[in-house]
Amino acid sequence: MSTRRPVFGDTREQRAAQDQQLEHRPLRLLAVHAHPDDETLWHGIALAHHAALGDDVHVVTCTLGEEGEVIPAELAHLEGQGEALARHRREELRRATATLGVRSSILGVGPAAASATGRLSRWRDSGMAGTSAAEHPDAFAGAPLAEPAAALAEVILAERPDAVVTYEDQGATGTRTTSARTR
Repeated sequence: MSTRRPVFGDTREQRAAQDQQLEHRPLRLLAVHAHPDDETLWHGIALAHHAALGDDVHVVTCTLGEEGEVIPAELAHLEGQGEALARHRREELRRATATLGVRSSILGVGPAAASATGRLSRWRDSGMAGTSAAEHPDAFAGAPLAEPAAALAEVILAERPDAVVTYEDQGATGTRTTSARTR
């Protein structure tokens, strides 16, 4: 028996046909994370496992982690550098998801939006509470809930996942972005 939730308006016959198709196709998983590297640190083994089984795995990242802590000494020059750090983290995300064998996208940024705005992501990392990053007008944590919710709904409708994977209500790290992502 399928665990797929029927889409509003589906008839009983449509749901039965979809359930039968589900039994004969790979699972579709959607993982929603706040920043690059969260997909690997929190769910990397599970995502790679499902990709190796032939399941269709898509990672959606909400921000590029522009306000993140830079740990490797050779990258220290990127800390506090906003867009430069975002470019580096986007490449990290590309390499990580390729290694995991999954597809990825940045929430709210499609090819048309990225070329029109010139920005790498729709929302900025929110940093820690009390920092200037948390007050930035494009900070993810400060976005009206309807905006990221609508962007994620678009992804869900396009991907039609069997399961959505994320972390608990307070986020994985307690940053404003991981907490806001669970709204």
